[in-house]
Amino acid sequence: MSGYERMCCLHVKTWTWIIALVELIIAVIGFADIIGNLVDRQHRAEAAFWAQLAIEAIWVLFIVMLVVALSKNRAQLIIPHLVVSFAVVVFFVVDTIILIINVFTFWVFIYNGLLIIIVLSFIVVEYRCYLWMKEYHEIGIDI
Repeated sequence: MSGYERMCCLHVKTWTWIIALVELIIAVIGFADIIGNLVDRQHRAEAAFWAQLAIEAIWVLFIVMLVVALSKNRAQLIIPHLVVSFAVVVFFVVDTIILIINVFTFWVFIYNGLLIIIVLSFIVVEYRCYLWMKEYHEIGIDI
């Protein structure tokens, strides 16, 4: 047995399912908010609006890939989501540095720090799930 099967009394695959569902809910709410802003005529012509819409759609696609990876037991499909999650951490770090330089407030620092910690913990759980799924897939056990 491997050492990355359980975390805080739950299996890593269960935690990854929880992460995927939470991210999917947040992404759908964000996507709905962006679509709701489409009604506002001011945002239609802004390049940032369309970029945000495209990024949100791509994010939903990667979350769906994670769900497929978990449901079909395909460890290799977790990797794209891990890469994108790591890119999100880099974005939050850069964003935090910019905010500290421009508008330093304690709450902005705490908020972005918590976001970084949460996303990093998601990455750790997903990576442990990837290792577990890969290990059991290689030895031919149906998980």
